[in-house]
Amino acid sequence: MADVLDVLGKALTPDALRALGPALGIDGDDIAKLVKAIIPELVERLSDNAKSGGASNIAAAVTKDHDGSLLEIATSFLGGGFKGGPGMAILGHVFGDELDGAVSKVAASTGVPNGVVKLGFSALAPLAMAAITKAAFGAVTAVVVIKLLDVAVDGVRSGKVQRVVGDLNRRLDTDRDGNAADDVGRGAVGAIKKGGRAIFGFGRKVATNDAVKAGAAKTATSGKKLAVDGAKQAKKQAGKLFKRVFGR
Repeated sequence: MADVLDVLGKALTPDALRALGPALGIDGDDIAKLVKAIIPELVERLSDNAKSGGASNIAAAVTKDHDGSLLEIATSFLGGGFKGGPGMAILGHVFGDELDGAVSKVAASTGVPNGVVKLGFSALAPLAMAAITKAAFGAVTAVVVIKLLDVAVDGVRSGKVQRVVGDLNRRLDTDRDGNAADDVGRGAVGAIKKGGRAIFGFGRKVATNDAVKAGAAKTATSGKKLAVDGAKQAKKQAGKLFKRVFGR
């Protein structure tokens, strides 16, 4: 078995992170804070859920609906493909009525608005589920889920999220000018356009699991539209970022 945190870290490339910014309407500094705050909350809560009797449900869900291929199109998914997808349904089952509390906690620690934080959770939750499958290297059982999440929680508590995800500001600042915000704006449009077809492919293979059926069906039937809308939104958000950074 691999470490769920390592698997997530490999998927969260600079391109994927740059795509997420415009999709959420935030810049490089906030992306860094948000991702580093959300991942520990997801991992801890998934682990709690597994140990309190939900391990079999998580194993069934990832086996049926999350084969890990989503990690290969993380850039396009984070660039807008997550909207209307299974993220909120996953959060509903994992957090239940405690989701708003988790959102408020992250918002307070990062300074990012609650609504944006909630969208960030919905974007990263499917990736976390896919990472469980990838990390398992084989059949995903309830026992495997608990073991994987135990290791991930240990990593979270030892500060591994910071090491695995790395210095996000540095990773986002590809032109090395000390400002990640302009790079987020520049890279996002191309990244989302490039991944348009991949989003559609993911939408068609997303699961029939009852927990995510509604969101999955919407993703499958509107995958092409998501790609187009995502590119338009990225252009709009990138324009706002350019104005803020360059004053024009």
